[in-house]
Amino acid sequence: MTIHGLGLRLLLVLPLAACGPESGSDLDEMYSETALVNGTTDHGHESVGALLTNGGMCTATLVGLRTVLTAAHCIQPGQKHRFVVANSYWQAESAQRHPSYAPPSTDNDLGLVLLKQAPPVKYSSISTTPPTVGQALTLVGYGATSQSGTGSGTKRVGYNKVSYLSGQRIMISGSSGSNANLCFGDSGGPTFAEINGHTVQVGVHSTIAGTCGQQGHDIRVDIFAEWIRATAQGDVSEDGKPSPLDDTSPPQVIITAPTEGASLRGEIEVTAEIRDDREVIAAELLVDGKVQGNRSDPPYSFSVGLESGHHTIRVVGHDPAGNTGHDEVGITILLPARFGEQCDTNDVCASGLCGNYDGRAFCTQTCDPATSACPDRAECLPAGGGLYVCGAPVDPQQPSSGGSGCAVGGGPVPSLSLLLGLLLFLGLRRRSQ
Repeated sequence: MTIHGLGLRLLLVLPLAACGPESGSDLDEMYSETALVNGTTDHGHESVGALLTNGGMCTATLVGLRTVLTAAHCIQPGQKHRFVVANSYWQAESAQRHPSYAPPSTDNDLGLVLLKQAPPVKYSSISTTPPTVGQALTLVGYGATSQSGTGSGTKRVGYNKVSYLSGQRIMISGSSGSNANLCFGDSGGPTFAEINGHTVQVGVHSTIAGTCGQQGHDIRVDIFAEWIRATAQGDVSEDGKPSPLDDTSPPQVIITAPTEGASLRGEIEVTAEIRDDREVIAAELLVDGKVQGNRSDPPYSFSVGLESGHHTIRVVGHDPAGNTGHDEVGITILLPARFGEQCDTNDVCASGLCGNYDGRAFCTQTCDPATSACPDRAECLPAGGGLYVCGAPVDPQQPSSGGSGCAVGGGPVPSLSLLLGLLLFLGLRRRSQ
């Protein structure tokens, strides 16, 4: 049994576009015979077209906005490639064989063409899941109808089933009765199957064993999905989902904190909600136009320390298609709070200590009990562990209690319970991360 590549078939030179698409209405006129062994003329599968080189033709499938999937042996290095679909010619920007394709071996027989422009047709979707033995298949191609090589040039469709699966290949047997099979010129064409409710491309026509119609071999698409995705730069539809680049809607971004016009002290927490009709792949924090942080997954929260003054906070959301959306707020960062001023975290205080004493939160500082060196007539009080801190400032309208030191709030020397309260007084208040 011999193995033959379905290969390129010689054909008349067609008038090709110099730039942009031109009419391809003469294609069907030049090829009046049928294609695929035991197939019928196909008026559907708009994503399937003919791939032309200088004097040669294969079949290929649009699987993204500009991404065309075919066989590696259909790619001719150094030649121009044109994809005929939607009654027009579409020029290739690049054409690549799988890097492990090395003829005469027929392994890794997969190629990818990136077009300069996106044809106005609905692309097909590749499968990341293999078909199963016995599963129904739909074959499409522009190939010949017999071993003699006649019939190339008309798109045909036929039906068969999976006979056998190997590491890289789908085997398709016979062409009798209602079963169709592959022949020369079908190379690079698609085999479709229904998987998980979606019509997806599971194979690429590669070779035949024996003569046309006897046994066809497809390269399994699922095995090479990662290479297809990377080579297509993300422009590929998988498992019935749209190409990630087929998206013009930007993410919706709402900064939930801080609020517009807020006056804050110390390190601030910026949080945002980001939604997209497809996927959010990144969030970016900018302060006054400079990037200050990135997140790839929710929650989209950033901690940032800023100098005093006015600042513009912007959060930008990114999706896989390169669309961006943003929201921004203006805030004011105040100077660090002085002793006795209200606080809620340590970082808002110039001393770095925010105390909570007798139900009041205020900025405090350490002190020396020998000198009672606390501002605003505050008393130097023990806070445990040999540490002393200044108590609450005394109302300047209230006279001192006299004696040895100032009483907090003008009252008597703190009781034991009051001193125990001071153990909670030190800066144990931390901003949650």
